[in-house]
Amino acid sequence: MPSLRRAAGAGILVLLLMVVAVAGCSGSSSTAASTTTTAAAATSSCRFEYQAAAAKLNGVARYFSQAAQNGQMNEQFAGFAANYVDAMKTFDSTVSVLDCPADVKADLAQLVAAQATLEPLVARFATGDRPPVAEFNAAAQSVADAVRRVNTALGIS
Repeated sequence: MPSLRRAAGAGILVLLLMVVAVAGCSGSSSTAASTTTTAAAATSSCRFEYQAAAAKLNGVARYFSQAAQNGQMNEQFAGFAANYVDAMKTFDSTVSVLDCPADVKADLAQLVAAQATLEPLVARFATGDRPPVAEFNAAAQSVADAVRRVNTALGIS
């Protein structure tokens, strides 16, 4: 079980950093130019929709992370893993079509790509298999890094 706990630790890291996506919301406003105002409004809308999608993902991720932390490798844990994969895919498809500024869209694309690497590793838990710890941890770290970039781009602290 130590391997599972190490892999689970990375999952918890991802969960905690994904929760940051919905925890803070610092808005920006500008009265200088309509272009700035329009950009701020687009960023604000993008931030709101991103946070709503992240909140849904986080709700499912909590169950997976808690079960992983407890070292469960049973049918219930497999179900949590399958639900987490589905939630990541839904999140990915949702944020891929958000109307965001170009720099944020690029960061979101990197987040979706990072999650696309993590998803099959989590899916292995759904089949009762354990992914390689180093590969799982690296994928989880890539997701965490991408979340940080998106949060920074959207002004989420």
